[in-house]
Amino acid sequence: MIEGISRRSFLGATAGSIASAAAVSAGIAHAQDTEAIVTVDDYSFSLNTIPSFVNPPAPVADADLIATYDYDIVIVGAGTAGLGAATAAHQFGAKTAVVQKQSMGVAQGNGGSGVDLEASDPAAIEMLINIHIAANAYRPLRKLVRTWVDYSAKAWNALADFTKDLAFPIEISRPVERAYAEDRIAHTFHAAPKGSNFAGATPGYYDAFAEAGIDVYYETPAEQLVQNEAGAVTGVICKTADGYVKFNAAKGVILTAGDYQNDQEMVDYFLPDMSNCVRKQSGKTGDGIKMGLWAGGVIEPVGHSKMSHDFGSGPLASEPTLIVNSNGDRFCCEGIHLSLMQNLSRFENPCGTWFQIFDSNYQEYLESWGSSAPSPEELAPYNPESDEYRGRGHVYSADTLEELAAKMGISDVENFVAQVARYNEIVAQGVDIDFGKDPAYLTPVDTAPFYGIVRNTGITAILSGLLTDEQQRVVNADGMPIPGLYAAGNNAGGFFGAIDYPFVGEYIDAISIGRAVTGGYAAVAYATGNE
Repeated sequence: MIEGISRRSFLGATAGSIASAAAVSAGIAHAQDTEAIVTVDDYSFSLNTIPSFVNPPAPVADADLIATYDYDIVIVGAGTAGLGAATAAHQFGAKTAVVQKQSMGVAQGNGGSGVDLEASDPAAIEMLINIHIAANAYRPLRKLVRTWVDYSAKAWNALADFTKDLAFPIEISRPVERAYAEDRIAHTFHAAPKGSNFAGATPGYYDAFAEAGIDVYYETPAEQLVQNEAGAVTGVICKTADGYVKFNAAKGVILTAGDYQNDQEMVDYFLPDMSNCVRKQSGKTGDGIKMGLWAGGVIEPVGHSKMSHDFGSGPLASEPTLIVNSNGDRFCCEGIHLSLMQNLSRFENPCGTWFQIFDSNYQEYLESWGSSAPSPEELAPYNPESDEYRGRGHVYSADTLEELAAKMGISDVENFVAQVARYNEIVAQGVDIDFGKDPAYLTPVDTAPFYGIVRNTGITAILSGLLTDEQQRVVNADGMPIPGLYAAGNNAGGFFGAIDYPFVGEYIDAISIGRAVTGGYAAVAYATGNE
């Protein structure tokens, strides 16, 4: 039996064993047989040991259907993984429907990556796979990374060809060579909408698929899968404004409906240290993951990966300026990459909120650190008080620390001023006896005007989902594929594993969207026999 969260594991286990499985790496104390209390520092919440998302809704009877449609492929979710699936469906001539909860295609991110397999040495390819596995704490399943390697060029080339005459065509560029054993090279590439990003380009892509013959149904959320007596998935039932509609899928249902960050119960269960943090997206309620679970699938074991690298926008990124929390306290050794700051700030109140503090001499300091230093004029578009403000970022300036604290919303102004004074004492001593900061980055905050950047690095995406095999088929608790059911993108698990999407050390850039588009493409290729 596969380890993971399946309906079988819940229904066949005792409440105590389930709570224990769900509480890996979290401090959970049992309050009673049906509830557990999670406590980390002074923050706690209750957690039902058998959460409600395990229980499927009552089946929709045929008599309650207002329509039934027949397709070869039904794609559940119009995001980046759905793009890959729709691309393959169009390329292979499959009669296809895309059902989408929102009123248009919805995606995030700037670009994806792939592998030029034909130009790469086989040994270097294996090294490339090792890089990804190592960057993700050795948790990814190698066979799933291999699917990305094998299908990424096919998927991206097909999507680039389909979009070549659209407003934002996919552009394949930025080749990267990774050497292994001297002349053995693995070639990766970057793919992105030219002149836009996936948020801006994706609605137009789905409009183009609709014009090309794929039926795209907006505001049509999928609610449950249809299975025959043998357990094979044969379709999906969606709810429209007029009633329930069944979409039969002769060759496969592809789950590409996004993550579960807006389902509080699922976040409490799988990412308890993120329970109180800001969500950067909306409408992501794990619908595909839950439907796959109800059909017999397995959610990968606890320890789910996430993205938390939105950074709250604004300049200076990971520069090691003074950092304080909402109470004005310095709480860490500055210089941590922003993608990891969430791990330190997740228990702050509000969760994930912190502030970068510097003074008018910041350009001199940044240049001494080897960094690019924006001018005060270049900071203006990030200042909500400026006429040039562009709606992103929160960079404030003030002539006094008290005024700066008030503008940023720090709760204890007096404490903040005292913390800055303490920091300046440490700078003068040249040794950080409080947090051990590198002396090269100890620079005073003592010359007006003073600056502060409000940061909030909540959940951007959750990267874990249903376990699949290398064909993107959802597997059950016995490790066997569920006929007719596939998952890709953030509905699929087993591909990541680090605490956060890797941005530190050696890693493969843009692989999240890369695996989403590739996984959707591979799923349809296998479902239609075009592998």
